[in-house]
Amino acid sequence: MSLDNIKMASSDLLERQDLDSGGFGKVSLCFHRSHGFVILKKVYTGSNRAEYNEALLEEGKMMHRLRHSRVVKLLGVIMEEGNYSLVMEFMEKGNLMHVLKAEISVPLSVKGRIIVETIEGMCYLHDKGVIHKDLKPENILVDRDFHIKIADLGVASFKTWSKLTKEEHKKQREVNSTSKRNGGTLHYMAPEHLNNINAKPTEKSDVYSFGIALTMTKISTSLLDQYIDLRNLQSSTPKQAPKSITTLPWLPVLTTRTELHNKQL
Repeated sequence: MSLDNIKMASSDLLERQDLDSGGFGKVSLCFHRSHGFVILKKVYTGSNRAEYNEALLEEGKMMHRLRHSRVVKLLGVIMEEGNYSLVMEFMEKGNLMHVLKAEISVPLSVKGRIIVETIEGMCYLHDKGVIHKDLKPENILVDRDFHIKIADLGVASFKTWSKLTKEEHKKQREVNSTSKRNGGTLHYMAPEHLNNINAKPTEKSDVYSFGIALTMTKISTSLLDQYIDLRNLQSSTPKQAPKSITTLPWLPVLTTRTELHNKQL
């Protein structure tokens, strides 16, 4: 697909299966007549935002130019009434968190390769001047051979697509006050961004997030389950978290945001 032909229409896709949204709206497995199986990520479902179309298309072209074996390919963008979406390549085994939680244990050698490949992807993006801002296991996708690619650049790194994402989140919260928050992003966020939401992201922000994600690849499934339980407890009553969980020596995240601020990790 040429850069001049990056725009797609929803009619080009046949939706097959809804997938886990990961906090960024509806995600579907679809079939495209040219690309085969693809992933459709609906970023915005509101009215037409014609004033953004030019910027969205330019950012889409920038994402389309990011070509590396460790970065998920953007295949196209959809900009229609009620449907502003990103169309991306399909990764068979889903995100890294799902793989790590699977009953089949991932060999240490494969985990080591995943870490190295994530570094390769980060280095490429940083060389291109792209700061991911939301690097975590849920945004690292795995193919059938357990190779990885970094995903979700559009909703995290590109200004106008990110703006639509925030508008969609706000709308969904107004419709459903119990809507799920972006799963665990705060737990991977560098402390300077917890202290100041307007702090400018840098390569160091991604490196900090990568360090947390790296730890997640090295722990056992049972400890990973306990970490997920702790994340859920923190969103409601963190002080009631069981001692057996909060005192785990490997835990890369402190039990409350206040502690994180004070410790200045």
